Amino acid sequence: MTANEGTRREKRGRQLSMPTVIRLSEWGMRFLLTAVLAGAELMGGHSLFALSLVAVCRPGAEGLAALFGAALGYLSFRGVVEGLRYIAASMMVYAVALALGEFELYRRPWFMPGVAAVINGVVGFVYQSAAGWGRGDWVGFATEVVLTAGFDLDPLLGSGGGMNYGGWWDGETDALLSALRAAPEEGRALAAEALFARLEEQLPILPICFKNGSVLTQWGRLSGLSPVRGNVFYKLEEWTVNQRDGQ
Repeated sequence: MTANEGTRREKRGRQLSMPTVIRLSEWGMRFLLTAVLAGAELMGGHSLFALSLVAVCRPGAEGLAALFGAALGYLSFRGVVEGLRYIAASMMVYAVALALGEFELYRRPWFMPGVAAVINGVVGFVYQSAAGWGRGDWVGFATEVVLTAGFDLDPLLGSGGGMNYGGWWDGETDALLSALRAAPEEGRALAAEALFARLEEQLPILPICFKNGSVLTQWGRLSGLSPVRGNVFYKLEEWTVNQRDGQ
């Protein structure tokens, strides 16, 4: 083998390895994003964000990465009993995407969000019926089903969002959120893809785990905690999530 041939083979090896690295990083970010989103709740226990993200991921390695991330997140944040409800729904949603991914119907922008809403509604109804319906449960249940099909990330990621407790701000993300809200039906998929790509670059959501009355996170990430006996979430609105320089 000549020196030129060896150089050409080395260059081809580098060219082939870069797409693989990019794909692996994308799958890893899908995994992390759904795992963290599984811990976000609305109206006292409705955790639909990771399930909705699984619904918009393509079947294959990307969808599997999102599914495994959602499963890990739901088990970590929700526990086995409550977590299995969302894991079962996520698996069914992915199964539909895998079965119908080659059909034109799957490419309609409303199809998979609608599937996710229906499956989440059915699984949630069975789960809640077994646990018993309390006062106000119907309102929370109906809201979750509707938001699964078209949830708004503004409260969680917008610069003035009510769930953005860390005060994270990114002008480009705000613009992409606005573009997603204003996008026509045929353009929502591209707008959502651009938003998720930005979130994968920034990863603004920090894992904060709650288990057995304890708060587990990285050192120095949280300030303002003032837990009281029996309530680790006391004055949650006053917590501050501290970001490191360059993140």
